[in-house]
Amino acid sequence: MMCITTGEYTRSGRLIPILLVAVALVFFGRTAQASVVVRLDRVEVSSFPFVRCALTVTESSGATVAGLGVKDFGVTEDGRTVSGVNVSSTIPGKERIEVALVIDRSGSMRGAPFRAARSAAAEFISRLSDQDLLSIVFFSTRVGPSIAPTTDRAVASDVLESTRVGGETALFDAVENSVSRLSSTKADRRALVLLTDGRDNSSSATESKCESSAERDHVTVYCIGLGQGANADALRRLAEKTGGSFFATASPDDLAGIYRKIAGQIRNRYTLTYRSPASDRKQAWHTVGVQVRWKGLEAASVGQYLRMTQADSSGSDSGWPEGLLYPVVAGFVAVDMTLAGILLWRRRRARRR
Repeated sequence: MMCITTGEYTRSGRLIPILLVAVALVFFGRTAQASVVVRLDRVEVSSFPFVRCALTVTESSGATVAGLGVKDFGVTEDGRTVSGVNVSSTIPGKERIEVALVIDRSGSMRGAPFRAARSAAAEFISRLSDQDLLSIVFFSTRVGPSIAPTTDRAVASDVLESTRVGGETALFDAVENSVSRLSSTKADRRALVLLTDGRDNSSSATESKCESSAERDHVTVYCIGLGQGANADALRRLAEKTGGSFFATASPDDLAGIYRKIAGQIRNRYTLTYRSPASDRKQAWHTVGVQVRWKGLEAASVGQYLRMTQADSSGSDSGWPEGLLYPVVAGFVAVDMTLAGILLWRRRRARRR
């Protein structure tokens, strides 16, 4: 550790002030840029009172932060600190993931952008495990060509190589179509990776509809905006509202690195499990806060879950007010028995004739 005293400053003349300024600029520049980001992707309570939180931790660059343990996390529920939190990370091959690659093939992607997009997508596919499902959806004026969710990587390679560019940009239609495909199969997690260099000008679907569909079907959307023509605000909103990330770049040469970061985020996730301190017996919303500490940096994310008691669930599913369901059912049974008795009596009477 170097220590500069006042006396040394006087003897060194102008050299020391220059060094101090340089060191300060480097130090404070790195401090301002360095950050850690935690995203609470999902709160699951099917085994209540045990609560499972799925989350991703990344650096400001988008690279995933691995190797975190219990001491690196803090959890609160409704403002109260939770103890006894268990932390685990995703183990490759133990969780089936379904990914949809949604790629812009409009006319503006012609040349280097589309070549780079195909190359980056091919590398991304190679990082998936053998059991992961993959679908590819290209779009221009209309959605297509595309392949249905499959584990056959050869099929994916063929469609990547054979697709050509041309047309307008039906971005939201492509997202809506892809979310629908993802929701139709069974997977532990679903992710959509969208690449575009333009603004939507050919869709019937809307941004809000895409966001609602993705949130409803638990699809995490990662968006890449290439060049100045991409609608960065819309892409960022779509990514943030679904627990994904947004990346912007001016150069097609950056696409391979961005796809690698997204692959890392999809594959590397943390799961925090704890016993809820909630004691109320009625249906209620609860707020979960997750804090992470890494290399002197801190970040937090908030999510919610709705606790449904058994009585709440049955009442909600039936659509009848509480206390009214069973009398109504009993009434229907009584009517059915009466009608069955009348029918049987008529048949016996007809036989006697």
